[in-house]
Amino acid sequence: MLRNKKGFTLIEILVSMVIFLIIFMGLFSALAMYTKINVQNSLRNAAINIAQRCVENLRAGLKCDNVTKDFRNFKELYVVNAPDPSSFVNGNNNVEVVVEYFYPPSKKHSYSIDTVIYK
Repeated sequence: MLRNKKGFTLIEILVSMVIFLIIFMGLFSALAMYTKINVQNSLRNAAINIAQRCVENLRAGLKCDNVTKDFRNFKELYVVNAPDPSSFVNGNNNVEVVVEYFYPPSKKHSYSIDTVIYK
């Protein structure tokens, strides 16, 4: 009887909506994971740059200070643990620079550089 009617039935539309919903949920979760990983990589790269800058400051005889950086919609504090350059003895000095930060706020991350500084 209704074989000559063109168009989609209500069941076909509902099934296609469910399929699209499942696809979009997967894409949304992938986007959320990508954003989280991207922020973590940006924070780690900033910690590496801060540690390298601190080593250069120590070689120049300058102290290293803590750094606060702006990331998107939040500020991140990087705690720099480095020796005082006035405590270096003549000759080779084994130096470790550790940069720590918390992201998410309950998880501690750290990056360290070991190097030798000649005075």
